[in-house]
Amino acid sequence: MRRPQITQFILGFLGNSGQSELYVQYHYLYLSWTSHQHAPSTVRFTLCSFGEWKSLTMPILRAQILGGHGALREIGGLRRGCIGLLLATLLPVVLIGGCSGLVTQSVKQAPPPTTYTISGTISPADGGSGATAMLSGVASATTTANSSGAYTFTGLANGTYVVTPSDAGYTFYPASQTATVSGANVTGVDFTATVQTGYFGTEPSHTTYLPRSDSHCASAVTPNPWEPRPDNNQANRTILSPPYGWSIENHWTLWRDKRAVVTGNFTGTTTEIIQWAACKWGIDEDTIRAVAVQESYWHMSTLGDVCGPVGEASYGFLQIKNKDCSGTIIHGGYPDTMESTALNADWYAAHIRSCYDGDFYDGGNWLYDGQTVDQIAAQNGWSFVFWTCIGFHFSGDWSPGQPYELKVRQILANRTWESPGF
Repeated sequence: MRRPQITQFILGFLGNSGQSELYVQYHYLYLSWTSHQHAPSTVRFTLCSFGEWKSLTMPILRAQILGGHGALREIGGLRRGCIGLLLATLLPVVLIGGCSGLVTQSVKQAPPPTTYTISGTISPADGGSGATAMLSGVASATTTANSSGAYTFTGLANGTYVVTPSDAGYTFYPASQTATVSGANVTGVDFTATVQTGYFGTEPSHTTYLPRSDSHCASAVTPNPWEPRPDNNQANRTILSPPYGWSIENHWTLWRDKRAVVTGNFTGTTTEIIQWAACKWGIDEDTIRAVAVQESYWHMSTLGDVCGPVGEASYGFLQIKNKDCSGTIIHGGYPDTMESTALNADWYAAHIRSCYDGDFYDGGNWLYDGQTVDQIAAQNGWSFVFWTCIGFHFSGDWSPGQPYELKVRQILANRTWESPGF
């Protein structure tokens, strides 16, 4: 910041030369400057006292700024015995007491307060990237770790803070750490992220951390060698490379963006593949198991909606429609969705997530009857939205409570895939 150029000041000070105090009791400094800058915090000047030039620096205690000009400043600290009136300008002057020369003055801005940082790394990078770090204590803040898992909090004053990391699907060690700032930056506040295993339910609509990475969910799947459908073995072991022949999608761009990260990049048993897809897209895994019972009884070889010509049908254990009977591509994906169980499950979970996030809303009546999913949820609850999206996979429209939805709900309640002889 440019320093205000002082053109003149008048220093007037009053006191009793016989009083015993070290400093006089009342003293005033009148300043006038040419620029509209912030008020100075101290003033340094040179005056003549008993025949000698004295350099003094005074704090400005109170100020009332009037448009940057003609401000009154009260200062403190003039030594007793300086009685009189001093008029100083930028011209050479001769003063009483035998001193002559140039009277100088300058204004010093208060330095900004010194602040510090707290930083660290959340590793491995797959768990740290995008993780949230929360700061509490003397101050509160939130930051997001970069792609390497590194994070930094800036602008911190001295004091004691607590750093706590979080990310859906991970646990952290330690759960939090205390960091004390004392005149220096604090580094090395590090954490280790571990993939959570167990059950994967439906994550909230509009969740920004989805989809989870393929590798994260591969490590999160609970090993389960049970395979009720040996005929799926080949498809369960198949990972295919794009392109997958999906339908051209120029309108529903949010769905298109989700579909672009459908990879089918996992192998395992049928139930492990379902859990992997549930983890990736945040869709309840048992609901997907129930849908697969309704659609195919978990057989990847199932053909549905068959019109005659190859490709005009629905394919795989979650029945993804390739073309309708007019030959129009509906979702595409054939033959890949018939040959890879993981690709079939990946696409299905992404499609339900897209519906649940409201990606098919454009202000018209399809798919949500002219409302956003948030408006629908405000009236009926998020479970209503979720289950109507489950029905949407079958009907292609917004039909709450349709028979397909009710059948899937019943299968889920009965846990049919766990029944004897399944």
